[in-house]
Amino acid sequence: MKTSCYRVGGHTYKVNFLDDVNSDVLLPSSEPFKLDGVAEDETLLFEMNVNDGWRPAKRGSEIGQFDCGGNNHGVYQLEDGSYQILVSDCMGHQCCLIEGSPDFHDVKVCLNGNYAMRTFGLNNALMMTYAFAGADKKTVLMHASVIRENEDKAYLCLGVSGTGKSTHTSNWLKWVPNTDLMNDDNPV
Repeated sequence: MKTSCYRVGGHTYKVNFLDDVNSDVLLPSSEPFKLDGVAEDETLLFEMNVNDGWRPAKRGSEIGQFDCGGNNHGVYQLEDGSYQILVSDCMGHQCCLIEGSPDFHDVKVCLNGNYAMRTFGLNNALMMTYAFAGADKKTVLMHASVIRENEDKAYLCLGVSGTGKSTHTSNWLKWVPNTDLMNDDNPV
C-alpha cells in the first residue's frame, strides 16, 4: 500500500493506493498540496482507498444523473445511505466508480482505462469527495479561475466550461502588473 496525504483549504485528506497499478503519479496537480505525513491524531476530512480490484457488493438505486462539463456522472444510493457515483468522460467511457459513506469520510474508488482516463477519474473522485465531505464544514469547492492582484485582492471568474474564465485570467496575467494566478480550476 502506498499512501499520500494532502492539505487543501485547511483540510487534510489521505489517499491510499491499495494495488500496484495506481499511485500519486495520477495526481500531478495535487503535488503542491502534498504532505510528508499526518499526525496520528489529526482529523481527516476524508480517507480514500483506490483499488482497481474492488467491486461493490451491489449497485444502489439511481437518484440522478448530472453533466459536468460534457461528462456524465450517475449517482446511486445504497440502503445504508452511502452513495455510488459512476464517472464517465465526454466520450461516454466509464473512468471511475466511487462509493462513499453518507458523510463521504470513507471512500472507495475503482479506476478504469488508460492513464488519461484514470487521471480524469481520480481527479473527479477527489473533487467530488472533497466537496461533499466539506459541505458541512463551511467549505465550498467551485469551478472557477482566481487571479490575485498585489497579494491583497483576489478576483473570482466563474461560469460554465468554455466561457473564457481561463482566457480572462491569462489576460490579467499578461496586461495587469503585480498579478498572479491562485487557481485555474477548483478553488476552495
